[in-house]
Amino acid sequence: MNNIYVREPTLEDEAAFLDAMHRSLSLHSPWITSPQTPKEFSEYFKRYQQSCQKSFLAFYGDNIVGVFDIIEIVRGPFQNAYLGFYVVADYAGQGHMSTGLKIVLKKAFEEMALHRLEANIQPDNVKSIRLVRNNGFRKEGFSPRYLKVNHEWRDHERWAITVEDFNAIHKTNSNTKIKINFLCENDIEEIVSAFNKIGWNKPKSLYDSYLNESEHNTRTIFVARNNGQFCGYVTVKWKSDYQSFCRNRIPEISDLNVLPHFRKKGIGTKLIRICEQNARERGYKEIGLGVGMTIDYGNAQRLYNLLGFIPDGNGLHYKTHVVNYAETVKVDDDLVIYHKKYI
Repeated sequence: MNNIYVREPTLEDEAAFLDAMHRSLSLHSPWITSPQTPKEFSEYFKRYQQSCQKSFLAFYGDNIVGVFDIIEIVRGPFQNAYLGFYVVADYAGQGHMSTGLKIVLKKAFEEMALHRLEANIQPDNVKSIRLVRNNGFRKEGFSPRYLKVNHEWRDHERWAITVEDFNAIHKTNSNTKIKINFLCENDIEEIVSAFNKIGWNKPKSLYDSYLNESEHNTRTIFVARNNGQFCGYVTVKWKSDYQSFCRNRIPEISDLNVLPHFRKKGIGTKLIRICEQNARERGYKEIGLGVGMTIDYGNAQRLYNLLGFIPDGNGLHYKTHVVNYAETVKVDDDLVIYHKKYI
């Protein structure tokens, strides 16, 4: 995914652009109509030379993988624009558009100084809805017969993101450098020591067992460092003990920990994102987690909501067992509601 880059189109892109759009015609229908002829490319190029319009091509190596259009840019007190996008068929479902969208959002909010972006998407276009939702957009409403597409007035959902949303989800402290790697044996002593200093019981045997599971490919462990110093970790269980996740082939994010003095720097978000990316690369369509019900988990509950996780609809659980009506259970870290999201 690191090979994705984004730039504005040039006239020299015409042949590659039209070839990519021809190959994608059946995929794009009935959602959008992309330029298909030299004349249409010329009109597209001229339109996005205007100050109120901007277009970006996303590339994987030398190949165009997608297009992002920021249109109807309004300045003054509004600072708003509309976002359109479409993928090249050869690269659909590979995560490239999600990477490209993150870059485009950074440009929109940091370089173009916009306050809000709105994406209008037909309700049946579930992949596009999943893309924006997973990148911080929230659903604001429904507009019947909003846009004419392929000669028909079509209903659309309104999804939007503001700069405040973007900063909360994507932006880390500019003075920090976060690196995330797989757990290795040399990390364990430092991790145990760090948690001992704050009074958390995280024994060496826990991480020894994690390493063993990693070697058998049943769990993956990611370790985060802030300017070289250990600051947190997360694990992914590829076969969850929770039967609903296991039955539906949903890996489970578990044991997310960020040291208290490193919180509110975007580290938890980065750890969740790399779990999602790793799951996508393994071919999974969803990922899940359980979140505690006590006040200690308030920040985690808000974070997971911002990142697009929703309750799976199976109610309250103690560990992995459903809590039935009128049942008495112990309120502790094992009392959870399971959440999931499409990735």
